[in-house]
Amino acid sequence: MITRFCPVCDAVPRRVLFSAGTWEVCRCADCGMVYLPSVPSYTEHVESFTWERTFRTERERRSRNPIYRFEARWLLPFRPARTDAKLHYVLRYRTSGALLDYGCGRGAFLQAASRYFQVTGIEISPTLAEAAAVNAPEATVVCAPATELKLDTGSFDVVTMFSYLEHEPQPLHALRLARELLTPGGILIIKTPNYACLNRVIAGRHWCGYRFPDHCNYFTPRLLGRLVERAEMAVLPGRFADHLPTSDNMYLAAQRST
Repeated sequence: MITRFCPVCDAVPRRVLFSAGTWEVCRCADCGMVYLPSVPSYTEHVESFTWERTFRTERERRSRNPIYRFEARWLLPFRPARTDAKLHYVLRYRTSGALLDYGCGRGAFLQAASRYFQVTGIEISPTLAEAAAVNAPEATVVCAPATELKLDTGSFDVVTMFSYLEHEPQPLHALRLARELLTPGGILIIKTPNYACLNRVIAGRHWCGYRFPDHCNYFTPRLLGRLVERAEMAVLPGRFADHLPTSDNMYLAAQRST
């Protein structure tokens, strides 16, 4: 287990909001960040909490949520495919170069992005990393925790973190390493659950963004921007649609200026 302080501001004081089994969900007394103060180590995560080990339980939990059932039945068919939406967002900022995808999963995004970029993926799960190498044969896939990457500095024009940062016990460290991997002017793109969304307020503890303990960070747009700025990257102007109050997820783009 890893015990930690606020992942955004490093403050120690916190208030317990509620408990989910053995896991405490706390709010930082200084900045308001919601997070788990005790989280699994990388080794324990691989052994017990990677997506291929938890997705069936998670799918069953979500199916009991009436909001999720409504969205799945009536709204999901009208939304663009998730991989297409991610790629469309990236192409707003860059259309070529070298791209590194954190938490690449089974490699669907790597495969799509390979039409435009030289792609590299990192994935902590050996099972998913093996699948990514098969599904995206043009990609280089590294199986390791993202905070233990051994890649050349300044070697990527784009770094993507889709559904990754909410899992990372050391998000500031991961962002600082990502900055070092970017070329000057390189782009960082993040997609993560939006703790400030209306769905979370309405659903309460049944919100689909809660997953314990593998989701250990719960960002709002303001706090995500603050953390990215602590990593010495400039948050780029976005669109209102990037963090709709009615959406469970949000996007953020940032740039390495020097």
